[in-house]
Amino acid sequence: MRLSACGSLEYAHARIGARWGARPDEVLWRRIEATRESAGVLELVRGSALARWVEGLGPADDVHRIERTLRRAWRANVRELAGWLPEAWQEALAWCEWLIDLPLLQHLARGET
Repeated sequence: MRLSACGSLEYAHARIGARWGARPDEVLWRRIEATRESAGVLELVRGSALARWVEGLGPADDVHRIERTLRRAWRANVRELAGWLPEAWQEALAWCEWLIDLPLLQHLARGET
């Protein structure tokens, strides 16, 4: 799986640092926790560094659509990050895409529906 031929550890470190610096602060997390309506939460999130995680979501979306959207965003985020790394590291990091499915796989492995 070749995601990018131009990645480097230095580039990845700089990009990860920029993302880390843009993460939501305590104030935003408290505001999100205090907001009871999904429309209000989406409004808060859309005006923050978390906006890319809720792209395509609306206040009337059910829990299944929200979960699918968040899983899709996780996978896209992992692929993007893998593309920042040297080619030799990309495939190893790409496996993290599936970490989000481990609880589901464990549930199924136990024979549950």
